[in-house]
Amino acid sequence: MSGVKSRLGRLETGEAQLHVDLAQIHAALAEHSNRFDRTDARFERIEQRLELGDTSQ
Repeated sequence: MSGVKSRLGRLETGEAQLHVDLAQIHAALAEHSNRFDRTDARFERIEQRLELGDTSQ
């Protein structure tokens, strides 16, 4: 019976580590998503300035 408890304990530890890993992946994805959003907004501002520059010529 102790062997079963030992294996169960290792499985629980592994599952906990997977949850930690998944949380880290979610945090990294959120960071990259925010970075992409900021880059997209920057490109939009640049495009707007270029369009304003074209209309003033």
